[in-house]
Amino acid sequence: MAYLMNSPVHISVVEMPAGTELGADYVPSAKTIHWSPYNAVKTTNGVVISPATVLDHEADHTQQHLKHPEQFKKDTDPKTGKDKSYGDKEEKRVITGREQKTARKLKEIKPGQVTRKDHKGENIRVSGPTSTTPAAEEEAERLLREKKKAGQ
Repeated sequence: MAYLMNSPVHISVVEMPAGTELGADYVPSAKTIHWSPYNAVKTTNGVVISPATVLDHEADHTQQHLKHPEQFKKDTDPKTGKDKSYGDKEEKRVITGREQKTARKLKEIKPGQVTRKDHKGENIRVSGPTSTTPAAEEEAERLLREKKKAGQ
């Protein structure tokens, strides 16, 4: 993220509305990241990665596009970049690289564990950018704590 913040190229981060079904993405032609601070991703490995990790994932695509545009183009091309598990080589690079480091730093995965081995997952609504707990569960836990506190 620091690279993008200090880049002479303007990159837009557009916040998607809470509850959107759309996943985060980077649009190279617009130099724009679409992202929701309330959408985590539950991967096919059963790991939930926070919206912060999702944003960093998209920022890594953006950085690669700016620093290595030819490699980015090659790795996202349907012919030269095709990857059976990840969709394309660029997704594989990000998922097996920076996504793992970020998820580990944020304690979303344990040492030796991986977030996923593909580019699949489902959006789940959470209460904020660093949360990995579904918002409905967090609300239920909050109500339970209030009920217990009121009963004491």
